[in-house]
Amino acid sequence: MMVDGQVNVVWAKATILASGGGGATLSRSTNPKIATADGMRLAYRAGGAFAGYGDGPVPPDHALHPGGSRALITEAGAREGAYLIDRNGYRF
Repeated sequence: MMVDGQVNVVWAKATILASGGGGATLSRSTNPKIATADGMRLAYRAGGAFAGYGDGPVPPDHALHPGGSRALITEAGAREGAYLIDRNGYRF
């Protein structure tokens, strides 16, 4: 940590890293191409340990199929009752 141009060491039992996500690293994603988990990769290479990163849900609008639409239902739309249907009209 830098304070007044000086480097200061701060000891902590845990650190929360907020560097953005890594959705673009998935094989199919609507995330921007810059979402490549660079901050997490740097922390890992420096010896960081991760807890719970892989436990996040993947909403069905991110489960894209090869050659399929890349349409995205926003969280706001989902809260209002929007849902996905396949080409046969079946909800999934």
